[in-house]
Amino acid sequence: MLIVSTKVGRGVYSVGEALEEKLLKLGKVVRHESIEDFCPEDVVREDLKRYKWISNKYSFLLHLIYRFPLIYYRKYFRARYLGDSPDFPELHQLLTTFRPKTVISASHRPTFWISYLKWKYGFSFLLAGLSIE
Repeated sequence: MLIVSTKVGRGVYSVGEALEEKLLKLGKVVRHESIEDFCPEDVVREDLKRYKWISNKYSFLLHLIYRFPLIYYRKYFRARYLGDSPDFPELHQLLTTFRPKTVISASHRPTFWISYLKWKYGFSFLLAGLSIE
């Protein structure tokens, strides 16, 4: 099992760590990673800049983003049809060698990128996204 979280704010990462700890105690083969460790710096910078801008100027939109994820539809369109998304070679390598049957993704950003890679490379793992914001 692979758990992918985000380091932004550390709260989500702490949830990933706690989940990993619990699953290890149950005897599961599990690994916890941060999506930022696999993203190109410009992707992280773009995501954080947009999130900070929305949080500071239009925080009411965060509720809408979580209810109706329009930003992610835009990102999905860019990734799928415009081809301007990264390949994430290190994350692709991890998924290929670790071969998880299940990926638990904590938060929206890692869920988006993991689902993108699943689609792009035809991985067959079960992807479960946790909305913990």
